Order: sequence, then structure tokens, then C-alpha cells
Amino acid sequence: MRIIGYLEEVTDMKVTFFEQGLRYSIKFEDGLYEQTYKFRQGEGMSNLKELKALVDQPFLEAVRAQFEQMREQVSGLLNRQFPDQDETEAIFII
Repeated sequence: MRIIGYLEEVTDMKVTFFEQGLRYSIKFEDGLYEQTYKFRQGEGMSNLKELKALVDQPFLEAVRAQFEQMREQVSGLLNRQFPDQDETEAIFII
């Protein structure tokens, strides 16, 4: 797998494009959380320019919403497991 580029226009998360064999991956990173979407190479997905065009505003909003849901899930988990702990002291295992 090799990095073929970044989406620098997006400043609230890191967006990295990868190529591996006949597949592309787009990885979104926001702090401790990440999402990866995989696509087969083909018509409309054969180079970095076309991949960047896939990442439109509605898709970015869906990714952001998923990150928010992930944060809520982890917060709920930590609150259930460590109910007496202040959120600012939460334990994060990477």
C-alpha cells in the first residue's frame, strides 16, 4: 500500500489516499478516530484527481457525522465502565 496523495482543502481532519494493487483506500483521521473507505479501480476511479472528486461535500458531512457518533459511543462506553471518573480524566487506549 502506498500513499498517493492528501486532500489539503479539508482542514478539520486528515484525508489520505492510498493505492494497493487494483484498489484505492481513502482514510479519514480525526484525533483518536479513523475511517477507511475502499474502492476498486475502474472507470471514474483511475487516478488521484478522480478520487479527490469523489469526496464531495455530502460525503464529508456523512464522515463528520460518523466521527461524532464514534465519539458518543466511546464516551458512553467510558461512562459505563468508569462511572465515577471525570470525563477529562478518561482513559484512552490506542
